[in-house]
Amino acid sequence: MPMHLNTSDKTFETSFAKLLGQKRESSVEVDAAVADIIAAVRAKGDDALVQLSLKFDSVDLKKLGIAVTAAEIKSAIAQCNDEALQALKFARDRIAGLPRNSSLASRVLYRAQDHQREFDLSLL
Repeated sequence: MPMHLNTSDKTFETSFAKLLGQKRESSVEVDAAVADIIAAVRAKGDDALVQLSLKFDSVDLKKLGIAVTAAEIKSAIAQCNDEALQALKFARDRIAGLPRNSSLASRVLYRAQDHQREFDLSLL
């Protein structure tokens, strides 16, 4: 069940401590869930993204659309703090330096039906 926290609430510290003390999924459970998501995206491409976004985020990408414009990406980058942006750039550089057939690179690149789709990391 979702827990809504507000830092200005008087009970925030207690509620936050309670949240931190709750059972979390084990690494095995998380790994299995992630593997299922990756398999779904590989098998169904954008259709899986639409379904998963609705399931996990309550976002209807059929209505909203799945494409992100360069202007939207630039706006999001402008809103990032320096530490987050440096972490993203570090990840970009590490991924870009991997051989295309490596395990990690295959998680970034995926087949969507009959065409290869790649994340454009150059915008960072």
